[in-house]
Amino acid sequence: MIAFASYSADVNKDNEREYVAAPLVGDVYSVKLEDGQYSLMKVAQVSPDSVLVNLNTFTVDKMDGMYKLKSKEYDTLGYPISRDQIKSMYEKKDIFGIDR
Repeated sequence: MIAFASYSADVNKDNEREYVAAPLVGDVYSVKLEDGQYSLMKVAQVSPDSVLVNLNTFTVDKMDGMYKLKSKEYDTLGYPISRDQIKSMYEKKDIFGIDR
């Protein structure tokens, strides 16, 4: 059972690395914000060098509360982020999960 959990976590991290390298519209990033809060960003548009994301309109103060955000609304204003910045955020664990 422990071996399966470890294998599953490794596969998920491999998938996330692929998602960072090739984002798709609809990908949802779990993010740690600069103020220590947590929220979600949804990819709305992808271009060769950047992605346009919509931020969730709500935040939580603990990582274990992220599930509450899945049913909340996203801002309609898009924010462009370079693909290099997405990669950097993932490497620094500011993006700590990706759902596709």
